[in-house]
Amino acid sequence: MEYIKNPMMIEEKSFIMIQEIIDEIRPGYKFKNEIEEKIIKRSIHTTADFEYLDILKISDTAVENIVDALKNNKINLNNEYIRIGDFSSESGYESSKDLISKNKNIDGIFCVTDNIAIGAMEYLKSQGIKTPEDVSIVSIGDSKVSKVVTPKSDSILPSITRRSLVYVAKEYLGLEVEEREVLFDEVKDFAECGLCGTAAVISPVGKIYDHGNEICFPSGMEKMGPVIQKLYDTLTGIQMGHIEAPEGWIKVIK
Repeated sequence: MEYIKNPMMIEEKSFIMIQEIIDEIRPGYKFKNEIEEKIIKRSIHTTADFEYLDILKISDTAVENIVDALKNNKINLNNEYIRIGDFSSESGYESSKDLISKNKNIDGIFCVTDNIAIGAMEYLKSQGIKTPEDVSIVSIGDSKVSKVVTPKSDSILPSITRRSLVYVAKEYLGLEVEEREVLFDEVKDFAECGLCGTAAVISPVGKIYDHGNEICFPSGMEKMGPVIQKLYDTLTGIQMGHIEAPEGWIKVIK
């Protein structure tokens, strides 16, 4: 669990493991240059499960294929447009901020994870930059943090807080939202889980006990996950007047 809490530890650990595998599979293999090493290791890292690292095979033409694909589409590989960070939304925010501040003509951002894409969208929105009209964002990930699922049931009150969070997810964070029946069997597959209400806004759930069985989520026991944290911060920011509210949400009482 420590690796989940600290993405940089994942990166550092996996890069070491990948290098060990390269040394074992291809003794004496040398990367042509620093860029090739970064691209190959990062590509493997972002697609690999630690349990299967022992069967990875390294293609020494990976970089050439990437460069060729870019060239075929008349896109030059420019190191000025590459930003390297961890896999958090904060990293996506800061990387996008740095990228846009130095390159005003950028019209697209390619992210290696959905968390990074969320951060990128947040920065663009904070600057009044429309997505995808002004800048398109693409992520090669398909993690569940890119979608917010809220139960649709006649036995659940039509909560104002829930409706507010749904609006914030869609309009402020650019997330896809599903309001549908949620089967208990699928809860274990969710990346984050939260309970919402007037006083708490949204509180994380770290573990569910079900007749002796435990469902544990990657976050929630010690702190909120990245999406729930952003939902909480944005909605409370609107309530406190720090973030511009949608029309009709705030009433001034004299």
